[in-house]
Amino acid sequence: MKKILLTLLILSVILSSQAQTMPINEESGEIEYQEVVLLDSKSKDEIYQNAKTWMLSTLKSSDNMTQLDDQEKNQLIGNGTLMLDKRSGMIDCMVNFKIIIKIKEGRYQYTINNFLHFYYQDGITPLRSSLNEIMTNDWGGKPMKEKKQEEIRKEVDTKIKALINNMKTSILEKNNEDDDW
Repeated sequence: MKKILLTLLILSVILSSQAQTMPINEESGEIEYQEVVLLDSKSKDEIYQNAKTWMLSTLKSSDNMTQLDDQEKNQLIGNGTLMLDKRSGMIDCMVNFKIIIKIKEGRYQYTINNFLHFYYQDGITPLRSSLNEIMTNDWGGKPMKEKKQEEIRKEVDTKIKALINNMKTSILEKNNEDDDW
């Protein structure tokens, strides 16, 4: 009996350690990615221009736009959308998010938050909910099965991390405005 209980305890620890690893803002309880990236070799203006170019080229659909472009405050704010894999009973599954980039001399800080999961249930009913707890309907329905929620969060986490890597690479690259093509 002790062996069975010990095995179950170890199994539950292993399974819980593989659960959601998305970063949570301790104050709001919401999913939030945030980091300060140091670029000693870049001026504030270079970082700003590269970040703006990246944002405009990456968040380019009609739904995704730059909300704030303020070079005096050295801040960019935009919205993005990630298209997610098709799942049973879910059509046009996507996640919307907000990205804020603040720039200072030799560094910038990005914050990605305000995640909103969206899909059409069986192609008819639009459903929206927080990525923290994905609901089966908009009018106080029950949460989606935890396993399905974790699959969605894992996909979002993978895609957001790829987006962050793309952003870091793009901002780090030399600004080619002066190239004579």
